[in-house]
Amino acid sequence: MANPNDLRGDLVEARADLQAAFHEAHQTWDRAPAAGQGEEAWSPKQTAEHVIAIEVYFTSNIAVACGAAATETPAISCPSPADAAAALTRVSALCDRTLRHVSDGDLSKTYQNNRGEPRTVSQALTTMASHAREHAQQIRDASR
Repeated sequence: MANPNDLRGDLVEARADLQAAFHEAHQTWDRAPAAGQGEEAWSPKQTAEHVIAIEVYFTSNIAVACGAAATETPAISCPSPADAAAALTRVSALCDRTLRHVSDGDLSKTYQNNRGEPRTVSQALTTMASHAREHAQQIRDASR
């Protein structure tokens, strides 16, 4: 099992990939892909707003699992890639105030996800990073 520092490090790398994808999409920021349904039909802007907000969702679940207060989601608006990058930086700093306290003993603590299924803190941290990477690729694909 990965330790908290490894999981946080992976998240930092995933955020950097997401930041790069935002900037790569500057010419197609508001354009939805020609094909796709659901999330696949989102413009890079819509994807950015989603992925940034979801980081707070996961962090809030982690906080509650660890016995802390839930994290409130700030308003997120990404009219441009630069605004998305700034929003991700702000939200990452907000989330990191909670995530930096996650210890080895916290990784197995659980919470109920939005489907009522139990998830561990470790799973949430892993999902946060993979979610950011998936949406970074989605933004790149929409920009082609």
